[in-house]
Amino acid sequence: MNNITASDLNIFNFISTDFSDTSIHSANSAWRSYTIQEADRSVNITRDLISKKFHKSDDYFNGINKEYCSDDGNNWTPTNNINNCF
Repeated sequence: MNNITASDLNIFNFISTDFSDTSIHSANSAWRSYTIQEADRSVNITRDLISKKFHKSDDYFNGINKEYCSDDGNNWTPTNNINNCF
């Protein structure tokens, strides 16, 4: 850590926070996610930029949780394990 300078960290200034950005910056693993609040639940969508697959978690405020997988981010298939998605 003593050898790291501020300029060494500049590479991180160029990584977009936009969910739709598909840049992987030579990474072996790259995910994007976002969360939105609905009236009755919190919805978290994660996209694997390498496999181009999606996972969605609906966390209802009453304690119910539903998980889904998708190949396109539009059509969702129920799952009981996030590992089934990626």
